[in-house]
Amino acid sequence: MGWAERLGQAAKEAVDEAGDLSGLEDTCQRFCAQLQAGAASDDHEVCSTMMAALLEVVQSPGAGTDAVLELLALDLCPVLGVVSRLPAPCASLAGQIMSTLAGRAPPREVFAGVLEVLDVWASAEDAQTGLDHLMVSILEGLPTLLGRLKRKQTVFLSTCLNPVLNVVRRITEDVLQGCCPQDSDLDVVTPDGGSQEDDESRAAAVVLRISKRFLAFAQHVRIAVLKEAGILADNGSGRETDVRNIMAPFFLLLWERLAVAWNSSDISTCLLEGSDSAQLHLQLVADLCHDLKICTDGLPDWESLAESWAAASDRDPDAEVASRMETGFAFLVLAAHQDRKIFDSLLLEHKKPIETAFRCSTVLLSSDNSLQTFACTSAGLQLVRLSTKGDSGTRTSAAQLPHSDAQSSRSEEGGRLKAVASDQDSTTSAEKSTEPTSLAVSPKVLLPLMDRLVHHMECSPVLEFRIQALACIECGLESVSEEVRWEALGRLVTTPCPEIAALMIQIVTRNVVRAWDKNDTGSVLMTPAVWDLLKRLLLQAEHQADWLDIAVRAEALSASLNLYRFLLLREMKQGSSRTGVSSKDAIRLVCHRCLDPIRTCAAQALQWEEVAPCSQPVDIMAVQRLLVVLDCVADIVKTSIL
Repeated sequence: MGWAERLGQAAKEAVDEAGDLSGLEDTCQRFCAQLQAGAASDDHEVCSTMMAALLEVVQSPGAGTDAVLELLALDLCPVLGVVSRLPAPCASLAGQIMSTLAGRAPPREVFAGVLEVLDVWASAEDAQTGLDHLMVSILEGLPTLLGRLKRKQTVFLSTCLNPVLNVVRRITEDVLQGCCPQDSDLDVVTPDGGSQEDDESRAAAVVLRISKRFLAFAQHVRIAVLKEAGILADNGSGRETDVRNIMAPFFLLLWERLAVAWNSSDISTCLLEGSDSAQLHLQLVADLCHDLKICTDGLPDWESLAESWAAASDRDPDAEVASRMETGFAFLVLAAHQDRKIFDSLLLEHKKPIETAFRCSTVLLSSDNSLQTFACTSAGLQLVRLSTKGDSGTRTSAAQLPHSDAQSSRSEEGGRLKAVASDQDSTTSAEKSTEPTSLAVSPKVLLPLMDRLVHHMECSPVLEFRIQALACIECGLESVSEEVRWEALGRLVTTPCPEIAALMIQIVTRNVVRAWDKNDTGSVLMTPAVWDLLKRLLLQAEHQADWLDIAVRAEALSASLNLYRFLLLREMKQGSSRTGVSSKDAIRLVCHRCLDPIRTCAAQALQWEEVAPCSQPVDIMAVQRLLVVLDCVADIVKTSIL
C-alpha cells in the first residue's frame, strides 16, 4: 500500500471513529520520519514519490484531509526545508505542499514551522541560496497565514519579519560576493548545460525577481493584516498605526538590502535601461512609500524607527539598525531622483529637497561595509549628480586626480596641474560660465558631504569614482549660495592631500575670475576675505623651511601663487585694492615671508633630487613649474613696487 492510500485510510478511520486520532498521528509521524531519512540520504526518488502521495492527500477535500493537515502542520515544515534542496521534482512538490498548508492547515502551527525553516535556511553554511519553490511558497503563504489569524496579528507580524530579513541578507550577500542566486523561474538551461543567458544578465534578472517577490510580500502582508481588521485605507485607527510602525522599519531595512544588490556591479544599468519590469518594480517601491507614509514629512526619526523595530522584534535598540534604515532611505531618495515620474514628488516635495539629497549622499558615501561599499559609493555619487543636475557637468581626466594605483609613477601625477605662465587675462574667457541658480543648503549639510567626496578622491581604489567625486564637488559647490560655497572652499583648500588641495584652489580661482569678470562688487570674492585665504595658503612656507615639505606642496603652492598673480594684475589694472593683495604692506609680506623661502627650498629640492626619500618621492617637474610661477609673480611684484 502506498503512502497516499495509507494516509487516506488512517484519516478515514480517524473520522469514522469520532475523533480518535491516535492511528492517524502514528501514521503521520512515520511518514515524516521516513521522508526526513530519505532527504538526509539524498534519495530523491523515494522523496518525490512520498511528496507526490502527500500532495494528493492534502489537496483532496474532506474532514480527513483537515485532520492530516492539523497533525502534519508543525512537523512537516522543517522536513520540507530539507527536501526542497533535492533535485526536481522534489522542490516543486515541496512548494505546492507549503502553499496548501498555508491555506488550509492550522495557521499558528504552520507559522511556527515556517519560522523554523527560515531560521535554518538563513544560517546554514552550505545552503544553496536563492528563491527556490519552497521559499517562493513561503513568501506567498505568510500573508495568507497572517490573514487567517483571528488574534494577535501584529504580534505574529513582528515575529516573522526579522527571519525574512535574514533570508534577504543571505541572498544579497551572495550577490555581492559574485554568486548568482538560484530562482525557481530561471532554472532552464541549454542542452550543453550552460545558462540561456550570460552571467551578468541572468544575475540582473534574478535580482529583479528577488526584489519584486520580497516587495510584493511586504505589500501583501500589510494588506492581509489590515483587511482582516476591516481596514483597507488609513482611517487613523490604532491598528493601522501599529501596522505602519512595524512595517515602515521593515521596509527600510528590506530596501537597504535589495537596493545594495540592485546597485552592485552593472545590475543597475542592466535593469534601468528600458526595462518595463524595472519600472513596475519602482512603482511597487513608490506605492509602499506612500502606504507606509515614509518620507512624506521630511527625514524620518531614525532613533524612533529603530526603537519601534526593536520593540517589534523583541530586541534591544541597535545603532547599526538605525544606520541601515538611514541607508535604505538614502536609496529611496536615489530611486526617486532616478524616476521622478513614478515617485510623483513623493520624496522630492520636501521643504529642502536638495538638503535631503545631500544628507542621503553623505550617508551612502560613508558606508564602511566592505561587501556593499561599491554599490553605496556609486549610488552616493549618482545622487549628487542627479540632485544638482550635474550629469552633464565638467568631466575631469584621470591625470588630474590623486590615485593609489601602484603602477602609476609620480611623474605622471605631476602632470595633473599645469601652472599658468602666461598672462591670466588671456585665459579668463575660457573660465567664464553662467552663474547657476543657488539652492538653500546650510554649511552643516554641505561640509560633511564635501569631506566624504574628498575622502573618495584620495582613497578610492576605483579610478572612475575618484573622477566622479571631483565632478560632484564642483557641481555641489555650484548649486549652493556663494556664502556657503566660500565657507566650504575655505575648508577644502586646506585638505592634507596636496594634489587635492591644488584642485580645490583652482576651483577658488575659477570663482574669483568669474566674480571679477562680472564686476560683482557685492561678492565675497572681491573682498579682503580672499587675501586672508591666500595668506593662510602662502605663508605656510615660512614655517616649512624643509625643502621636501615645499616640494611636496609644489602643486598647491603653484595654484595659490597663480591666484595671487591674477589678483595683482587685476587690481593694478583697475588702480584699486579691493582685496588688499596689491597694497604695499601685502606685497612686502609676500616677498619676504613667501617668495624667498619658497624659492630657496625649491632650489634645494632640485639639487637634492637624487637623495629624496623613497617614502615621499618628489615631483621634480612640479617643482620646476613652481619656480616658473615664482618668476612670473616676482616680475609683477617688482613692477608694482617700482
